Amino acid sequence: MAIGFTPKHTEDISIGGLTPEEFLTIAAEAIKTLKWELSYISNCGLIAYTDKGIFSRNFEIKINIGDDVASVKSSSLGNEMMDFGANKYNITNSFRSLIA
Repeated sequence: MAIGFTPKHTEDISIGGLTPEEFLTIAAEAIKTLKWELSYISNCGLIAYTDKGIFSRNFEIKINIGDDVASVKSSSLGNEMMDFGANKYNITNSFRSLIA
């Protein structure tokens, strides 16, 4: 459970021998499946947003590709001081399960 002014969770994921472009294509398809909004994509990463509505919690997902590793970060966009594990869930149970 993250606590702070902007709760967030970051994980490094091995791209497993894929090229950065291949990994980003798979990541973009996972984002589409999760019904997140893909806001920005480049050769080195992407930015997406969850869109749960005005009264729900929303998150920003950033993926940066490095040397055989993708750094995936989920950050809360609301005013909450604690995320109760929601940012970790976004990466571990939602996104990571689709790219495995």
